[in-house]
Formats: sequence, structure tokens, C-alpha cells
Amino acid sequence: ELSGARRVLSAAAMTYLAACFSALLQQKGLSLQQKVRLLSIILFRRELQVHGNLH
Repeated sequence: ELSGARRVLSAAAMTYLAACFSALLQQKGLSLQQKVRLLSIILFRRELQVHGNLH
């Protein structure tokens, strides 16, 4: 049951990340490096949140 919940969580996370990614790509003022850095920060935060919620 926990793996099912985790799968739903990761599916929601992927949708969220895809939305963040497309929003970032549309920001004309940012360089690619800045976009990648922002994305990695978002990813890292989400990982922390997910692990924090499960423990």
C-alpha cells in the first residue's frame, strides 16, 4: 500500500516538475545555467519534502 501511495506521490511530483520546467523555459530573462540551477533546487526541495513526510 505504501508503494502505491509513493507511486502516486512521484507521479504528482513529475507533473509538478514538468509544469515548473515549462514555466522556467518560458522565462526569457534567465540563462540556461540559471534555469538548471533553479530546477535542481526545486528537485532537491521536493526530495526533502517527500522524505520528511514519510519519516
